[in-house]
Amino acid sequence: ERLTLARLEHPGIARLYDGGVADDGTPYLVMERVEGEPITAWAERTRPGVEARVRLFVRVCEAVAYAHARLVVHRDLKPSNVFVVERDEAPDVKLLDFGIAKLLTPTVEGGTDGPADVTLTAGAAMTPAYAAPEQLAGDDVTTATDVYALGVLFYELLAGRRPYDLSGATAAEAERIVRETAPPRPSAVAASGAGRLAGDLDTIVMKALAKEPERRYPTAAALADDLRRHLDGRPVEARPATVGYHASRFLRRHRAAVTAATVAALGLVVGLGAALWQGRAAMEERDRAEARFEIAREAARAMMYEVHDAVAGLPGATPARAVLVDRASEYLDRLSRQAADDPALEVDLAAAYLRLGNVLGSPIGDNLGRTAEAADRYRRGLALLDALPPRLPDSLAAAAAETEAELWKRLGIVVAHTDSAEAALDEFRRAVAAGERVVRLRPEAADAHVLLASMHINLGDYAGHPYFPNAGVPDTALARSARARALLEAIPEAERSLYAQRLLGITYERDGNLLRMRGDLDAAVGPLRQSLAIRRAIAARPDATAEALRDEGVAHEALGLLAAARGRLGEAERELLAAQAIYRRLFDADPESALARQTLAFGHLNLAYLYGDPNAPSLDRPDAARRHAAEAVRHFRTLADGDPTNARVQTLAANAEDFARRLR
Repeated sequence: ERLTLARLEHPGIARLYDGGVADDGTPYLVMERVEGEPITAWAERTRPGVEARVRLFVRVCEAVAYAHARLVVHRDLKPSNVFVVERDEAPDVKLLDFGIAKLLTPTVEGGTDGPADVTLTAGAAMTPAYAAPEQLAGDDVTTATDVYALGVLFYELLAGRRPYDLSGATAAEAERIVRETAPPRPSAVAASGAGRLAGDLDTIVMKALAKEPERRYPTAAALADDLRRHLDGRPVEARPATVGYHASRFLRRHRAAVTAATVAALGLVVGLGAALWQGRAAMEERDRAEARFEIAREAARAMMYEVHDAVAGLPGATPARAVLVDRASEYLDRLSRQAADDPALEVDLAAAYLRLGNVLGSPIGDNLGRTAEAADRYRRGLALLDALPPRLPDSLAAAAAETEAELWKRLGIVVAHTDSAEAALDEFRRAVAAGERVVRLRPEAADAHVLLASMHINLGDYAGHPYFPNAGVPDTALARSARARALLEAIPEAERSLYAQRLLGITYERDGNLLRMRGDLDAAVGPLRQSLAIRRAIAARPDATAEALRDEGVAHEALGLLAAARGRLGEAERELLAAQAIYRRLFDADPESALARQTLAFGHLNLAYLYGDPNAPSLDRPDAARRHAAEAVRHFRTLADGDPTNARVQTLAANAEDFARRLR
């Protein structure tokens, strides 16, 4: 590899002269010394015009194209690796740091179609702000990866800023932003020269920044060619080949000839000029409409993800979340009707329906208790995904499969609560299948494995959880929990997200409850204590959400129920009171949340059983038992009256009322 890189002899590439390993084992490279400054620093200092920037950037593309022609990709193109040097008063460029470049195999095994999409060696050397979506996802690095980085660099050179602000973002957040967010056109954010950028240059940049590699320029040479066409006033390949557009390019190239023709045929040219003016006006209006479309789309996505997620973990935010996601869904729905052939927009809309369903009535999160409406939104999202074309770019296919998995999971949970757990098993199996597709499309992505773990946990819950005794047997749920834990523990602890750590705590809690249900009371102690340790550490964080606090309460509750089953009633009381204190705080902060009310009701009912269950050993405090039973009935009845389609809540209310009667 070193010898091949050393043969890159191009005036725009800093030479690699030698390399090896020193006596002390330190590897080294000997490279050409370059006196200059990063291209963006040069542009900031000298403030050249747009045309001068474009001409210089063509030189950058030519140097990258030279390397690509020799089957070498740079992998880390950024301003600090693209220096501007002054030569006889004229600026030129030098590309640096080909020392981390990779060689492409000359052919795919068994094929003859040229460079393969697979590098000879692995590695993840990159700068996230300039890395392509596939590079951040850990997929194969190709020439299209360098084209994307050139697009980011060109955007920054023209607009004075990068297309995305990734400052402070984690690797997973950076990947999500780059994969899922459409950047504004350079002309929309440039501090000056916006009018010069609108049109061809906007379109060229956005083509280079396409999410899917196959939609970008196929090579750096093709990008350079289109920039030369723009400089020459010829039609660029990135723009649609309309008659008006080609005519406008022709006039730009041949002003003198057109002027002479004007003298000879004034009437004809006036008519042509009017037509061209109308064509240009229409084209500019189309560009403005496209820009407005993207702005509206990004605003809706920001409401659905950034603003919603910022408030989702705050106590009392359930009604506000519903308004945010509902409005975002309306906007995306309108946009979808304007662009029915845009699969990416359909995936966005399906994700909006998922989030709207969650806040309306998903029983496993803070919600408004409207489960029938939640099921309707989940089914709408699934219908959109089902209508997508069969072949999509891998990145979009993975996003669609991820949303599909979550939709099937949430729909299954609603079905389990409104019908029965057994009736929902098909939905949970489909969720697992969609999660497995995500892992196949993004095998190196940790969040894909976390997603699949979540699907296994839910299938296990409703196939054999003690709260759903008709769904199956505990062994089935234990097997699913074990599969989920294996997926999560395969991720290095330092790389686990907070959500992954939460899921790990859930697997231990599920195991403990399932062992208790099976009668293995002593075996249940270890997993439940492990669950509490994980959840307590998460809840102690300054950024702990309501879900994290509820998790700690559930862990205390599980230990309390186990202690009661083992006859340790004093220990059971301590744990159940600890759980109830957390549930009370969450309900007081967010009384509109059906989940907060339900967990508080369970807390009261557990204490009522502990203080006065006539069918089991109890602490024999009848007044306390009746008081907690009455509170449990009140909260369960409020839930049942507000959501008549939720069969499980109706059953819980009836059972609580029956127990309260037996205590009188």
